[in-house]
Amino acid sequence: MRKEQEVKPEGKASKSLGLSVQTLTADIAKQLGYQDEQGVVITSLILGGPAEESGLKTGDLIKEINKVAIQDVKDFNNAVKGLKSGDSVAMLIRRGDSTFYTGIQIP
Repeated sequence: MRKEQEVKPEGKASKSLGLSVQTLTADIAKQLGYQDEQGVVITSLILGGPAEESGLKTGDLIKEINKVAIQDVKDFNNAVKGLKSGDSVAMLIRRGDSTFYTGIQIP
């Protein structure tokens, strides 16, 4: 089991999604094997929150939200602002060597 990494500097929490993220840096990309990628890395999840319920994990790389490319925390903030109960979001996620879409319903 890999050791969870503590990443704090530029973290941004989204209470509606139940997760915190940080812009992918060169150091983090090297540690997680995401070289030549852009996006935000999930740094923490709220237990039982929408992101965890949809199967997301710390260390996952969010590349797109609702078909909009996410390059940094600013893009993430713009993509999730205004989310309200009942909304759904589609995310393109990279985990290890796999890339997949997942949907999250805001409770």
